[in-house]
Amino acid sequence: MAPPNFKRNRIRYAVLLALALILRSQGISIVHSLPLRLLIALPALSGGMLLVAWFRIRLLQSADAYYPLAGGMVTISLILKNTAPVPVPYMGLTWSDNQHVFGERPPSEWIALPPRSTKRLRLERPCRYRGRYEAGVLSLTASDVCGLFRLTRGIPPLTVAIRPRLRPLPPVPAGSARGFEEGAAAHLEARRGELYDITAYQPGHPMMNIHWKLSAKTGEWMVGRYRSSSAPGCMLFLDTTLPPGWNDGLRIQAADSLASVALSYGARYLEGGWQVAFMTGGAPPVSLTEPDDVMTLSHTLAELPFHHTTDELPSFQYFSNQQTGQALVSVLIVTRYISADLAARLHELAGHGSEVTAYVLENVPPDLRETLTAAGVTLRHPEDAE
Repeated sequence: MAPPNFKRNRIRYAVLLALALILRSQGISIVHSLPLRLLIALPALSGGMLLVAWFRIRLLQSADAYYPLAGGMVTISLILKNTAPVPVPYMGLTWSDNQHVFGERPPSEWIALPPRSTKRLRLERPCRYRGRYEAGVLSLTASDVCGLFRLTRGIPPLTVAIRPRLRPLPPVPAGSARGFEEGAAAHLEARRGELYDITAYQPGHPMMNIHWKLSAKTGEWMVGRYRSSSAPGCMLFLDTTLPPGWNDGLRIQAADSLASVALSYGARYLEGGWQVAFMTGGAPPVSLTEPDDVMTLSHTLAELPFHHTTDELPSFQYFSNQQTGQALVSVLIVTRYISADLAARLHELAGHGSEVTAYVLENVPPDLRETLTAAGVTLRHPEDAE
């Protein structure tokens, strides 16, 4: 349904009203005054019906997934109700606009709502990048049958948090004494520590954690969850600072790339039997101990905001001050760039015996790359994980 042309309709109405006034002024009679009365009464009646229906229109919107995966689709479902005894000839829906994430905004859709009726609508939108965004209808616009009046009101936003994608991982660097596979084998028994929970088996759970006695009793596979402080420790730090000069497109793509790398390597460590402490900025670490904690990390990264900053030293400063000197087996840093101060802190961490790996979005200056490589810091680019 095409929307009414309010400007054209109002001009036509003004012309007809002026013509009726001229006719009435030239000769006063019932024939001449009847059109004038109709011209005055019809818009008033039409506008009054619109007001009656306007306060009895309800919109419910929902998503089939509030944590969709980047690269997938999300389906928005709408239920539009008119509980009034009068119709709404024109009802317009304005969708949220974020073309970097959801593509081109759908055109405003106009429908008719009969008295006491319900309309159901569905729209699929692509989810290109991770992050929290408004995905549903932002406002409703209703018009009367004459196309002279319109009313608009905002709608509480429907937001979805798009989870980052898991990327294929490069092989573990050769010569690493604490590689993923070796760490899992060396600490296999360490992970079988304190049993704190038993759940039904799901694809992806380690077979070594099957609770055989309970599985035999119930007739279903049951998996134990274990907590051990002796498992190898990994600190995963994600720098969320981005330069203020970047536009929305660059900012969204950079945040998606960094979050995707952080999730991919966090998942690799968890599946290898490591305990992972995820940290960003000055916030306390999030402790992850089991392979199924990957979903917790994925949800955390979907909700995580990235900030504009002019500070040349990323928020890694707090992290390095807290962690330097602690017996961490491995440290991973995912950041946009490496400054001289950050390079010094990475050098310091490597000097304390931790295996330090930095995933850097921008190119590292040759002198810093040479210094860090000599200190034992492994430098990678996020595209290495493609």
